[in-house]
Amino acid sequence: MHRVWIAWVATAPARVARAMAQGARGAARRMCRLAMPGLLVWLACGSARGASPFEIVPTMATNSGQACLTLGFRLPAAHLLYAEKLEFRLDGTTNRIRFRLPQSVPVKDRFSGQKKRVYAASFSADWVLPQPRPAPLRIEVVLQGCSGSSCFFPETRRFEVDSRGGVRELGEATPEDRHGAGDRTREGTR
Repeated sequence: MHRVWIAWVATAPARVARAMAQGARGAARRMCRLAMPGLLVWLACGSARGASPFEIVPTMATNSGQACLTLGFRLPAAHLLYAEKLEFRLDGTTNRIRFRLPQSVPVKDRFSGQKKRVYAASFSADWVLPQPRPAPLRIEVVLQGCSGSSCFFPETRRFEVDSRGGVRELGEATPEDRHGAGDRTREGTR
């Protein structure tokens, strides 16, 4: 698909010159026909960012009287998450949280050619919540991964643990949220 797009862009000057030679009316018609496929490809590429292939399933448990948050990371086949890009922090801060993680595996990154540590299969991350804990406790998870053919933009997901021990996903953090200007959930504005 990228080769087709590059070829289409590379031949654009010649198409524009031909359209101009046909006169103003012909040029306008020709430009609309030429621009429409490019616009559709651009929109399709832009909308692909919206859906993350990585699922995070939060659960709460109590072990010896201590509350523990478990985040289950579900990776599709032929996908991976970069261990160095995986961060856990208190929402809206740079304070990192130490989750217990499984051992990552080293692989040669096909995009950079360097060895990188990754999670190549679904896994869980655990964190024993502090006592007493503030309610609600909001956590951000930053991650970045790739499939066999492309890499995804970094994403930030937000979770909230309430005072009763319930946990829910708030959605992906926006730049406004990171600077304290809003609190949007997947369901809408609260």
